[in-house]
Amino acid sequence: MMHSSELTQTFQTLLTKRLEGIDPEKIVGVGVGNRMRSDDAIGGVLLDALRDVLFHLIDAGTTPEEYLSIIKRLDPEVIIFLDALERGFPPGTICIVEKGDILPHHENSHYLSLNILLEYLIMETGADVFIIGIQYGTISFGSGLSPEVEEGVLICAKIMREVIFKS
Repeated sequence: MMHSSELTQTFQTLLTKRLEGIDPEKIVGVGVGNRMRSDDAIGGVLLDALRDVLFHLIDAGTTPEEYLSIIKRLDPEVIIFLDALERGFPPGTICIVEKGDILPHHENSHYLSLNILLEYLIMETGADVFIIGIQYGTISFGSGLSPEVEEGVLICAKIMREVIFKS
């Protein structure tokens, strides 16, 4: 298993390749999760941190399927879902997840599988659609991110800002 810093470097490299030459106006960021369930707020918190770099941000909460028509109307080249995920890594670890690679988890707060949404949006828009996920520590009811996850969110936002500004 790779160390967290290796995964972070891999994330930065992969994100750079994905967004190279893409106009930031053609990127849609979709935050997913429940802000009332501790680390499940990762998607919304990341959106807040990216408000000045991305033009199209959607805080989809726990029902991202309700925003499909809005996403399609934006005619994006890239759609990035931002979410808390269970990958078996230490809390705060950042990774890129492709459609079909989402692990089912009984505590997932999303009503419709993100796999289905990603596949639908790829077919409907032709965009590059993927998830930037951060390993959560806890998604029990409560406010605020756990310290490790908060650090992961800050690192993720910093990397995304650097990569998007270079585009």
